Amino acid sequence: MKKIVIAADSGADLSKELIKEFDIKVIPLTVIMDNKAYLDGSIPIERVYEYYNRTKRIPSTSAANVDQYAAFFKKLQEENPDSAIIYVAYSSNASATYQSAKIAVEGFENIYIVDSLSVSGGFAAVTIKAAEIVAASAPDRDIEDIIKEIEGYVKAARTSFMPSTLEYLRAGGRVSNAAYLGASLLKIKPLISIENGYLIAAKKYRGPMKTVAEKYFREFVENNHLVKDVIYILSTVGLDPAILKNVTNIAKEMGFQKIRYTVCGCVISCHGGPGAIGVAGFTK
Repeated sequence: MKKIVIAADSGADLSKELIKEFDIKVIPLTVIMDNKAYLDGSIPIERVYEYYNRTKRIPSTSAANVDQYAAFFKKLQEENPDSAIIYVAYSSNASATYQSAKIAVEGFENIYIVDSLSVSGGFAAVTIKAAEIVAASAPDRDIEDIIKEIEGYVKAARTSFMPSTLEYLRAGGRVSNAAYLGASLLKIKPLISIENGYLIAAKKYRGPMKTVAEKYFREFVENNHLVKDVIYILSTVGLDPAILKNVTNIAKEMGFQKIRYTVCGCVISCHGGPGAIGVAGFTK
């Protein structure tokens, strides 16, 4: 088996620590504000919130284009000669990243594309699992067999998030004004689940985030029968640290061996808004 490089895009919201630990190569997505493009990760996330507060519009976001992917893959091959590359992509049902990457690799050899069918923490979970599978594989293992195992975890991945406010989803056209006003008046927090790569409004919780976050977390773990080896806790900038601490304690109480954290970057924060929380893991 050749050396295998694992790559992904910034929509996985991998922390610098996780990127370094698992040696994952990342291509950034783009955020556009005031007709100026910024690479995800190049500016503070608070800039997204400042832009919304000023304009009442969320920034535009875009996937890396075919030329950017081609340059990314070329550089990876130059830096890792005689290596294969497995690129794990943001859900093909939520972004053009997968399709752009598929077109870009037509001029290359030994580059394989896996559709994560997830976003943010779920995407991160699949990407890190891919790195773990590669690290644990015997030298003579066939790469197609490795990819099949990774795709098995794509099917087993479960992820969802709960925004603190529907303002950003409304501004992005994902909920109506009527739904936004009703939810605001009733203090409703919608659970957004990723199913087959699509973002689906799955359930509604009523009350302040401090109250509903615990209930949401416990129900998500139990309803999805998550395996207890690792869980990912997602958040956007602005989440009350006390909520994150409480959910962490619950995860420990429920027997999770590892807890990994992802803080959403600029692209995901454009939709989640400040103070969101989410969970990702693998079903049994």
